[in-house]
This record gives sequence, structure tokens and C-alpha cells, in this order.
Amino acid sequence: MEEQHGSGEQHAHQHEYHEQKKGPLEKIPLPLLIAGVGVLCLIAGYALAAFAMTPAQPAQPTATPTATAAELAAIENKASVYLTSMVALQAGSEGITVEATNASEYKGIYAMDIAVMDGAQVLQTGKVYVSRDGSTLIIGNEFDLETPLPSPSPVPSPSPIPKVAKPDAQVFVMSFCPYGVQAEQGLSPVARILGANMTIEPHFIIYDSGFCSTYGMSLEQCCFANTTLCSLHGVKEADEDARQLCILRDYNKTAWWDYVDYVNANCTLGTIETCWMQAANATKLNATAIASCAAADGAKLLESEKTLGDSLGISSSPTILLNGMDYAGGSSPEGFKNEFCNAFIDPPAACSLTLSEAEASASGSCG
Repeated sequence: MEEQHGSGEQHAHQHEYHEQKKGPLEKIPLPLLIAGVGVLCLIAGYALAAFAMTPAQPAQPTATPTATAAELAAIENKASVYLTSMVALQAGSEGITVEATNASEYKGIYAMDIAVMDGAQVLQTGKVYVSRDGSTLIIGNEFDLETPLPSPSPVPSPSPIPKVAKPDAQVFVMSFCPYGVQAEQGLSPVARILGANMTIEPHFIIYDSGFCSTYGMSLEQCCFANTTLCSLHGVKEADEDARQLCILRDYNKTAWWDYVDYVNANCTLGTIETCWMQAANATKLNATAIASCAAADGAKLLESEKTLGDSLGISSSPTILLNGMDYAGGSSPEGFKNEFCNAFIDPPAACSLTLSEAEASASGSCG
């Protein structure tokens, strides 16, 4: 019995303990508790709505870090190497390099100056751009997208080439313009089969001294000795133009084409100072006589070329006038032959011959 009494007493103590542990909420009357919970829910709802209606703040742009001098130098070197490799793909460009300098950050990309060099001689200058990550080279003009473009002008249709008994083709080139070289390579086979039936006159494009300062060159770098008769690719090109004019004057056209074919196939602007003598020897021309002619009469011959080119408004290589009209035909031997033969009133038998239809790998002009 004592044991049962103890159990009952223990149970009473436990009941008393639970009564003491009741929290404050259990002492609040139920209606007031429900009302309080409702108010809390209402406040929470307004808070959530206000948060949802608050406009999202735009992400702040991350500032682009400024390139270090070392990074700019690396970009210049990368562009120089790539552009030099591009130039090396063109015929007659051996020894020509491209140097990129003055790289700077410009409108989210890099801008830099470039100079096309033949040793220490500057042949041409310009500007190129490189993407921010250094992966893309951008070559070309910069256009302001905010400036309205002018209304397009109607493009005139090319005038038809008049037919004559003996056609005349005037071919204006620079001896080391890659596009001029390509034109000569296409014209040479045509000159050999049609030369007896028509006139094909090679000419050279000569600038005045103002051209040199535009491209940052001295007179000594871009002009024939002791003159202001200048060439786009520098004094070596002007010298070669003079030698080829001497050959045109003192030998026949076939001899000139033989010499030019050799030069175009074997010589470059970097090697022409010695290679031209190899060309003369290979084509059985007198190198000593050619050198003497260039020294004595080169300036006079170049001056005559400049006067003719200026009178016709010609400044880019190649420019071809067929019967006095701008030539716009193909550049393969077969393309030239067909256009030239169409300029005859009565085409000769040689027009029935078929020549190579291979076009030049690239098209364009110098100047």
C-alpha cells in the first residue's frame, strides 16, 4: 500500500509541474490569440508585397581593367607577326615586314599604328584594331554610326569599247604592285599572240613629292635619284620603272615582256637591286647599257610617264584603257584575249586560239 501511495503522490507532483510549465500563450484567451495571429499575418503580407513591388536594381557594370604596358606590347607584337605573314602571301613581297606601334585602348578595343617596311624604309602607313581579348584583327576604315550616310548616287553603266581596225591598250602599272604584276602575267601571253595586230603599251604610275610626306617617307626613300618623281613602293620601284622604260625604248616589245616575265617570277622588291641584272642576262639584254640609260635618261622617261598619267587622271595600278575606254574585263589570259579581240572591227586569226582561263588569286589595285 505504501508503494501505491508513493505512486499517487508522484503523479500529483508531475501534474503540478506541468501546470507550472504552461507558456504565456496558454494563458491568453483563445479569441485574443486568434486576433493577434491575424494581425501578424496581415503585417507579413504587406511586407512581402512591398518587397515584390520594389524594382530590381540594375547590375553595376564591371570596370574594364586598364591594359598594362606589357600587355599592349604583346598585342603589338602579335599584330606585327600576323600582318607580316599576310604580306608574305603576296607575290613580290619577300623582305617586307609590318610593324605595329602605339597600341592604346580605344572604344572598348585596341587601336594601333602600322608601318609597312622594306628594311628601314617605310613603304606605307595605316591603322588597325584588335579585339579586347586579342583574338581578332580588324583592318579597314572606321565609320561613325551616328553620322547619316549620303544618298547613293546612280552607278553609270560602263561605256562599250569601240571597235577599231587596230586596237590600242594602254596598261598603267607599278612594277612591284602585286595587282599590277598579276595584270602583266595575264597580259603577257596575249601580247605575244596579238602584238603584231594591236598596240599594247606598258606605262608606269609616277607621283610627285607630296606623296612621300603623306606616307612618312623622305624624297630619298620614295623618289628617283635627285628628282621629285616618286613611286608608291619606294625608290627601288622607281629605279626599276626607269630600267623597264629604257628596255621599252631600246629593245622590242617581245624583249620587254621576256624581261618582265623573269622579274615577276624571280625578283622581289627586296632583291631587285641585283636580281634585275640576272633578269637582263637571262633574257640576253645588255645590263650595262640599261644601267647607263637609267642613269642618263631615267628622269626624263619617268617625267614623260607622269605627264601622261596626270593628263588621264590615272593613279592606281593596274589601270587599263582599251581604245581609250576603261577596261573592265577578265584578268586571265583568255579573259584579256576575248576583250581585246572584241575591240577589233575584223578580229585576226590569233583570236581563235585558246589561252589559260586561270584568274588571278586576288583582285584589287595599288594607289
